[in-house]
Amino acid sequence: MSRLNYALADVDAAITAAVERALMPPAMLALYSRWWQLETWLRQLVYVELRARDGAEWEGNLDAGTQKRLKQDRRHPYMASPDWEDPLAYLDAGKLFELIEENWDLFGPTLLEQNVWSGRRAELLKIRHRIGHLRRPHQDDIGRLEQTLRDLEGGAFRAFSSYNHLRDPDTVDPSDPVVNDWLRGNHPDAERLIKHAQSQYDTHFRLRYSVRPWADSVAPGQRLSGQPGVLWHVTLNQMGRYTHVDELWRDYCMNERARELLVHLLIPDEVTVRATFAAVDDPDEISEVIGRILDSVIATSSWHLPERSRLDIMYDPLDDLPPLDPRVQIKTGWTFVDEYTRPDSIFRASPYPLNPSPPAAGTMAEGSV
Repeated sequence: MSRLNYALADVDAAITAAVERALMPPAMLALYSRWWQLETWLRQLVYVELRARDGAEWEGNLDAGTQKRLKQDRRHPYMASPDWEDPLAYLDAGKLFELIEENWDLFGPTLLEQNVWSGRRAELLKIRHRIGHLRRPHQDDIGRLEQTLRDLEGGAFRAFSSYNHLRDPDTVDPSDPVVNDWLRGNHPDAERLIKHAQSQYDTHFRLRYSVRPWADSVAPGQRLSGQPGVLWHVTLNQMGRYTHVDELWRDYCMNERARELLVHLLIPDEVTVRATFAAVDDPDEISEVIGRILDSVIATSSWHLPERSRLDIMYDPLDDLPPLDPRVQIKTGWTFVDEYTRPDSIFRASPYPLNPSPPAAGTMAEGSV
């Protein structure tokens, strides 16, 4: 049994015990799971848009209380969770909503109309408070969250698809430092690594960019470096080499500054790695980190798939990875959703009432026999 299956078995046992023995209302589990979807999505969206606008200095948008809680938690490394390096994980829900409204120009294209969102805020935070203080839910709370998630579907698709709408930088200013370094191959690491990676490791390098929905479009001949809302995308396709993602994230070449400059390390499948950077950050530093990542990918990848992959064609070793830093996105919407691969639903919120009225006395419920 894989680590994932063991973990799922433990979770299932805990949920069963809570509901059947501790008499926890099942509605609370459902409500928490839907709220987790909503708040996690908002935190991811806030991270991407602030990073795209402010680069590595994005944390300056957070209040002092958030930074204090983050520092206090780091005093207890033996209790570290996968999110302990994510400042947004320490931001109160109320402050999260405030941050969104204070920067509405970034979030308007991917949320609701501002007046609608502002009206929802009070209701949503009441639900959050009930969850946080272990109060039993109102009978309409789950329905309200389901409706909000349905309303956010279009904006979430826009956020993902714009992130993955990748464009070649062949029409931008060729003097752009990152273009000159890595598209034209004039950086020392590019000269050392691109052809070597392709010939010796069948690892192919590609540099592209995307533009956030709120940002200005890039005109031909314009520099990308320094442009708010533009993200560099470095794709490494290994053509059969397996990526050891956990080893890659811990590799010595991926130093602290490299992780600070990374927006995401994207893993759509076991042979592809994509790294994204905010174009507003120092282009010379970005070029250096690109070289570090390429070195790390070569060093931590292998021609040999895990043994179970050779025996079970349905097994995906990515599903067996331990939880990693939230900047490492594995098979999420940030890794693959674009205008050509729209999923049936991002949040899978129910399109039907969750608590339909019972049939009238003397009638037969639909589908009964």
